[in-house]
Amino acid sequence: LNLIITEQTAEKYFGKTLPIGKTIRMDNHDFSITAVVKELPVQSHFSMNFLASISSYQKLNRDLLSKWYMSSTNYYMVIPPSVETNKIESQITHFFARGNGITDDKVAFRMFLEPLKDIHLRSVGTQWDNAIKGDIKVVYGFIVIALLIIGIAVANYINMLTANFQKKSRENSIRKINGASGLSILKLQLGETFVYQFLSLLISFILVFLLLPYLNQLTGKNLGVSFEAFVAGVIMMFVILILSVVYPVLFMQMIKPGKLINNQPVILETRKQKQHLRVRGALVAFQMVIAIALIASTFLINRQLQLVVKEKTGFEQENKLVVINPYGENMQQRYELFKERLSTIPNIKLVGTSQNAPAGYINNYTPVYLPGSKDESKADLGQIAVDHDFIPA
Repeated sequence: LNLIITEQTAEKYFGKTLPIGKTIRMDNHDFSITAVVKELPVQSHFSMNFLASISSYQKLNRDLLSKWYMSSTNYYMVIPPSVETNKIESQITHFFARGNGITDDKVAFRMFLEPLKDIHLRSVGTQWDNAIKGDIKVVYGFIVIALLIIGIAVANYINMLTANFQKKSRENSIRKINGASGLSILKLQLGETFVYQFLSLLISFILVFLLLPYLNQLTGKNLGVSFEAFVAGVIMMFVILILSVVYPVLFMQMIKPGKLINNQPVILETRKQKQHLRVRGALVAFQMVIAIALIASTFLINRQLQLVVKEKTGFEQENKLVVINPYGENMQQRYELFKERLSTIPNIKLVGTSQNAPAGYINNYTPVYLPGSKDESKADLGQIAVDHDFIPA
């Protein structure tokens, strides 16, 4: 039996000695180390310390590749682009049903293929997958929050540009009288706004690089900044640039240069003044609504987090130790011997066993039916086997 281990695992068990050819014993089987590999990236689909062939593991569990009900193995398939995945899904469903003795007219389930790139964010409901998962809905939520904050900033910037419109309009009028075209004034306004936004983007990326390690430490994540994120930021900057100057430029075009030069007190018609006031009022109202919604959401999320932190789980989590008993033929004898030895230690009060640790994955489900009901009302209930000492412990 051959085994591949990572560098950290090799250092843990063998120190600085090269472990190639050495043996690790697991479940009464000797595994010969044939290679040492670097640690997988944190963002990898799966992590591992030991890597053995499926034939090696089959010697520990003979039912692994011979019983259709075994679901402890993940299968990865490379499918040509010309092949339709729904046909493969139908074939897999048929094979699985036939392997479990289910006729075609009794099949009440369907097997689905899962793209590898979707597992991290779009497979939060998939069970028995050891991949580190997130939720695309959370990502969308953060995107919406970011867009709302950007919307507040854009509305505020537009209000600032048009607040002292008389001074700005006088400057543009003087430029027009001296021969400047409307396009050159537009370019000037775009350039001014571009400088502000580019500096803001630069400062934001600097803050991200400086604060990201602390954020990862606080959240337990391993987030990073990629080149694609910078490109997305630049594209967003140009979109915001257009949104920020469209209305101010159109508003300035309403003002005739002659009225400003003659220092006329009224440089806008009454109808246009009302339109401008309505636009400014709508922008201020938009900012207030979004700000209030974000503040209220913050209080709501904080209360939810406090509930999660303070709510009783139904058992005391402190001073509990979970020890994995590896699957094998002698696992019951191993547990009984281990429990007997632990019972002689004064500091250990209770020892119990469970098929699954609390709050972990349940890997054994039993179908149940309501009395007198049809098969359509079947429900799969999670089943965990425990011993008599588990509940008190």
